[in-house]
Formats: sequence, C-alpha cells, structure tokens
Amino acid sequence: MSVDPPDFWPTDISLDALSPAMILSQQAEALSRRTRGLVVAELIQDQGDDIVRLAFDLVAPTSRYQHRLLMIRYVRGTVYPAVITVSRLTDIPKNGVKPALDWGVTEDEIERSRVAYSSTEFENLLRVILGSPQSKATIVSLIAKTNETKQPPRLLFQPISTTSAAKTSKPTKTPTPSETTPTEVTTKNGR
Repeated sequence: MSVDPPDFWPTDISLDALSPAMILSQQAEALSRRTRGLVVAELIQDQGDDIVRLAFDLVAPTSRYQHRLLMIRYVRGTVYPAVITVSRLTDIPKNGVKPALDWGVTEDEIERSRVAYSSTEFENLLRVILGSPQSKATIVSLIAKTNETKQPPRLLFQPISTTSAAKTSKPTKTPTPSETTPTEVTTKNGR
C-alpha cells in the first residue's frame, strides 16, 4: 500500500495568478472605458539594478494633466512580493508587513506602503486603493480640468485679500421709524 508523502505547500496557491503589470493593465483599460477616454492610466516601468518599479499614472489626455496614483516595486526576476505605495494616504488595510528600505521605499513612504505576496493579495489591496475616495477625487478632478479646457470659466485674476470684506467695512444700521426725519416734498405751487 502506497502512502502519499505529506504536502507542506500552501493550499491557496492560485493557478490563475497574474503579475502586477497585467493586473494594472486590465485596470487601465477599465478606467478608459469607464471615463470614455477622458481619463486614462499609463503604466511606466523603470528597472534599476535589483528593483523593478512600475508607476501607475492617471492622465487626462486632452488637458495634459496627470497624477501618479501609485508605485509598485518588486525584486527583478520575481513579481511577488510586490510593494504598493500610494501617492496619498489612503485607508488601505495594514497587513502587518512593512517593506524593507532596500526596496527603494523611502522613510516617508513606509506608512503609505503595503506588501502583497500573491496576485490575490495584490488585487485586494488594489481594489481598496482604486475604490477609495482619494482615487475618485483625483479622477473627478482630472475630468473637471478636461471639461474646463473646453469652455474655460470667466475668472478675474487678481490678488485676493486675506481679510474679509465684512471685517473691514462698518455694518450699516437700518433706521427705525422714530429715527427718520420727514422729508419735505415741494411742488410747483410751493406746497
């Protein structure tokens, strides 16, 4: 009788795993469809000696405005673990793992960074980041700036005082009937 040897491997290994670049490419296509091309996402890759960096930028093509939403880093030759760093503080779940500084993550980026050890973890973190109020505000801002280029608002460009007009002018008092003086009305006849 043959007995299978013990299996110590993780039970949640996905055979449908995708790289961060593939997942971000899919989300770039989804954003373009959702915004009808008013906002698109560009995926920019930079390879250093040991670390691969992927920037995910939101761009309004007609107005040329852009915003870096997040940066992905991983060691060359692998794609996981991947460090996700958001540009703005977003309510991304803390998974208890802080990226090492030798991954190119700076001290000020540590609080805005999370580590994904699989495509499932990466997708879960990305779902929270892309669905966050901060991401929505960025997209809406880019759309608004694009729409503004079609018909610019009529604005006066001049310095605005930091003191309000209400503080510098004296309030006017409406006189009561007893405080008013009668006004004489004269007619042609002198009456």
